[in-house]
Amino acid sequence: MKKLTLFGLFVLSVSILSTRCGKEEKTTVQTCKSSYDCPGNQVCKNQVCTNPPTVNVCEPACKTGETCCDGTCKNTSTDSSACGSCSNSCSLSQVCESGKCKTPTCTVDGTACGSKTCGSCSYASTCANSGSKSCSTPVCSGGSCSETSTSSESCSRNTDGTACGTTTCGAWSSCSYSSSCTNTGTRTRTCTDYSCSSGTCTPSTRTETDTTGCDRNTNGTACGSTTCGSCSYGSTCANTGSQTCSTPVCSAGSCSGTSTSTQSCSRNTDGTVCGSIICGACQCNDTKSCSTPICSSGSCSGSSSSTQSCSHAPGTCSGSVNIRATDNVTTYKNSASTSKCTGYQLVGNGGWNNGCDVYRSYIKFSLPSLPSSATVTWARLRVYWDTSNGGSIRSAKVTTSWSACSTNYNNQPSYFSASVGTCGSQTGILNCDDSTVKDTVQSWVSGGSNNNGFVLLAPSTTCSTTCTSSCTADWVRFQGEDCACGYEPQLEFNYTY
Repeated sequence: MKKLTLFGLFVLSVSILSTRCGKEEKTTVQTCKSSYDCPGNQVCKNQVCTNPPTVNVCEPACKTGETCCDGTCKNTSTDSSACGSCSNSCSLSQVCESGKCKTPTCTVDGTACGSKTCGSCSYASTCANSGSKSCSTPVCSGGSCSETSTSSESCSRNTDGTACGTTTCGAWSSCSYSSSCTNTGTRTRTCTDYSCSSGTCTPSTRTETDTTGCDRNTNGTACGSTTCGSCSYGSTCANTGSQTCSTPVCSAGSCSGTSTSTQSCSRNTDGTVCGSIICGACQCNDTKSCSTPICSSGSCSGSSSSTQSCSHAPGTCSGSVNIRATDNVTTYKNSASTSKCTGYQLVGNGGWNNGCDVYRSYIKFSLPSLPSSATVTWARLRVYWDTSNGGSIRSAKVTTSWSACSTNYNNQPSYFSASVGTCGSQTGILNCDDSTVKDTVQSWVSGGSNNNGFVLLAPSTTCSTTCTSSCTADWVRFQGEDCACGYEPQLEFNYTY
């Protein structure tokens, strides 16, 4: 590519002497830096202008996009010495662009060659104080102001006070009045405004006041407490009545009026006593049944039953007791250290089971709770026998404590010998129902003595192991308290209180 030099061509003439056919010939040689410095179609080779070779051959071969021009590879799109074709050479003031010779509009590539233009500033939000804008500047390229350089530049503004959102308001408050009778009042609501501050959309609140929405007419409105007289009822059991009431009311904006009315009133009288109580006779459990007239559904037509305490007349009430034995034991005189506390029990003396001995049976009962004032009118101790020779058996009150299976003849308890009763016998039953039994039970009931039970005694206590005429065989064998057969020893008695 030929280039224009900034200084004039410097031509160095060299005189070369040569001998041709005896003659001396002078030749002028022109030096060069590029082919632009050479005349005609000469080319600059080895800094000397020479005629181009007659054969168009390039070694090595040209690269893609290049053309071999007189033995030299050239880019015909940009080479001014071969612009568009090998034979087209641009003038010194022109450049080759896209295979065409053009006069350059600029000289230094990459430098600005026109005025910079910028678009509008762009901000991220309504309140943003800093933003950016896109700018475009024409630049020189290949002698032509054909390219553009783009850049982004910052820009700024002050948005403080700029509205950045829609104002919102809450609901109106209830109207406020200076008194219950005032006809005008005020109401408020809270509103939120949004404006920019230091680049941020900041909310601020304010209170808005309104009066037009609070106008009212209070005339006749109650402005104080209603006071009423006592209710008046037609009877003790009446559920509805009436009363006279007075209420302060508003008039012309002040509490200066009065409203009078008659109001109904009600009550529930059900269960209210409306007559005198009537009671029956005192019962043996020291209570009496009573009836009281009471209100029901507005009239004195109901009654209330109740039980009240009382004291009945002594001796006017009676009761009876029939209980089974809880403990029993048989002792043997001639086998004094042994006893029998289960199964059949034996009482008497003489030859039971072909032996001679004296047998005693102790029987104990657990009395129910009775009034301490009870009087025993009759009592009977009964045992059921399965074998007997019809002897005369006696009964007495035991005066000391004993334990069934640990009791024998040696440690047997004492009995009240001053009062020993006799027992009568019938088929299968031995009854002891004389005054001895009754008096014993009475002493237990009234607390005069401890309940240690009864003892059944033989007619004689002197029999030895050898039967004699004084040891008449009088004995009875009977069911014990553990038979669970319905024939356990029984104690029955009647009493008044």
